[in-house]
Amino acid sequence: MVHKVLLWSGFGIAVRLWQLGIEMRPLFNRGSLWAYPLYAGVGGSVGYWLIGVEERQEKFLTDKRDSLLAKRRRLAERIRQSGDEEGEPAMLAQGGAGVSGLAMSFGEMERERNEGKDLANVISQKEALEERAKVGAAEAGRMDVTGARGEGKES
Repeated sequence: MVHKVLLWSGFGIAVRLWQLGIEMRPLFNRGSLWAYPLYAGVGGSVGYWLIGVEERQEKFLTDKRDSLLAKRRRLAERIRQSGDEEGEPAMLAQGGAGVSGLAMSFGEMERERNEGKDLANVISQKEALEERAKVGAAEAGRMDVTGARGEGKES
């Protein structure tokens, strides 16, 4: 905590030095030395405020993660208690995660989703290549047929 306040205090002093540099005034004039502690205090206040912002954000994210994990546990428990073998496929058909998906971490789910996108891209590229190959083969077949007819007529 102290290191962030000191960092922002240093930033406040750097702002004062920059200001005097832009104005081309002496950096350590006896009459203007009072401004350095003022700028350091303002910078330190900003740093202290940002520490509070960071703590509130971490608390919000922790609470949100805990509520999502609790929701997954309740859903998994509900599915297990139903004892219905068709419950999971029905959930999957409705877009749910199923029991196996409930045990995954967020990172694993993101990785799996990205792999699914990659697989879909590979499949669509493969289909496009196969379509081009069919069109190319059909065009080549027409050329062969035309060439064969021409050769057949000449012989």
